[in-house]
Formats: sequence, structure tokens, C-alpha cells
Amino acid sequence: MRTLLVEDDVPLGKAVSISLQRAGFEHAWVRRLGDARQLMANGGYDAALLDVELPDGLGYELLDWLRQRNDRTPVLFLTVRDALSERIGALDRGADDFLVKPFVVDELISRLRAVIRRSAGQASSHWQAGALSIDVARHLAFVHDRALDLSPREFSVLVELMKSAGKVVSRRQLEQSMGQVESNVLEVHIHNLRRKIGTEMIQTIRGVGYRLHL
Repeated sequence: MRTLLVEDDVPLGKAVSISLQRAGFEHAWVRRLGDARQLMANGGYDAALLDVELPDGLGYELLDWLRQRNDRTPVLFLTVRDALSERIGALDRGADDFLVKPFVVDELISRLRAVIRRSAGQASSHWQAGALSIDVARHLAFVHDRALDLSPREFSVLVELMKSAGKVVSRRQLEQSMGQVESNVLEVHIHNLRRKIGTEMIQTIRGVGYRLHL
């Protein structure tokens, strides 16, 4: 799962970045709204952690821009602003959650997982699609209750396919889930996944992408 962190406080940004990495999140960290908007314009993020007060404006501006584009990427605000009216205003504008600084990083990771689950239509961190099941929180995957040995990028691709099980997922979306777009890397990971979960479970839709067959 890919997350964008927008935070200008360097010590806090480093701490959150390390925690995201340890929790298994692919992520990018930027400190300005302009940089965040450029990255979000290309899509491919499962959620954004967004500070309210940034050097070149307010995080609310990025939220408004996303929602005006009908981009439903979950947004979790991080801010020192603790007034009730501030939280209500953020939620009414389309934010998915609001966490006041200082916060416990474990709670942040838990809330982040929760907003991503809700956006994917999942009630828990355990996702099921036919014979496949994954535990997003613990980075575990199973087929017919048999544990799979997946690399981090293989797991990212499988999560992206399971989020849209039965539907076509574009090459670009799958490449973005891995955080890189080298020409033949996706095919390598798809090949490895088919070998591990069964060749018939991932269908190639020529010229478009791939589909997880239930």
C-alpha cells in the first residue's frame, strides 16, 4: 500500500516515515503543498497523511483540490489545531480522519490502516477473495490456508489486485503500487505470483492490465 506523507516538521516527518516503512507501507515524504499536488496528480496512492499548516499554504487546499477532481483518496490530517470546529470543518470538507499532535505513532498507523480498509470496502484487515486471503496489517497471504512466501512488491501487487477482485486493474496502477515503473518488473512479479498462487488466478487483459479471477 502506498501512502503520501506531507509534513514540513523534519523530526516528526522522519519518525513517521520510519514507522511507515516498518509497518510495510510504500511511501513518499514531501514538505510542501506544491510537491504533494504534483505527486497526487499522477495518482496511485492509497492514502495521504497531510499536515494542515505547510510553508506554501494549508493542507485543506490540497484536500479541496482532490475532491474537486473527484479523487476519493483517503486523507488523514495531522495538526496542532485541536479545536472541535477545526475537526468538524476538516471532516465536512471531505477528510477521512483527523489526528491532533502530539500523537502516538502506533495510533496513526492503526488509523491509516482503517481509512484504507474503508476506502477498499473492507471491514477488517483480513481480506478474502475466493481461495486467497491476506492479512494487510501483518503482511501475510494464504491460498487454501497455505501460507505464501511473498516479497514486499509481490504482496503490494496482490493487495492491489484483491482491492478490485474480479475487475481489471491497469498496469499503471499496479506499477504505482510498487513505487516504480521499470518496463518488465511488473511481468516478473506477476509471473512469480502465478507460480505461487496458481496460474489461473491472475488473468492477463491484453493491452489493459490484469484481473484476479475468483
